[in-house]
Amino acid sequence: MPEPAQALRELERVLDVFRAVNRTAKDVVSDSRMQQLEWVADELTLALPLGLTDTAGDSLAELLTPEAVHAYLL
Repeated sequence: MPEPAQALRELERVLDVFRAVNRTAKDVVSDSRMQQLEWVADELTLALPLGLTDTAGDSLAELLTPEAVHAYLL
């Protein structure tokens, strides 16, 4: 199985921070917000291999550029 793109590895690290906050401070990151964040991450993970932009997999910043998000929404 190929290694996930850099952008997805960075996204997972960010989610790990949110998960940790969710466990101890639900007033900061509630369960419903955590579900939303997980959903977005899952959607981006599925969409990235479809070729959002040429550089979307290079970094989380590239994955969240307006061009990559626009390609996802299309």
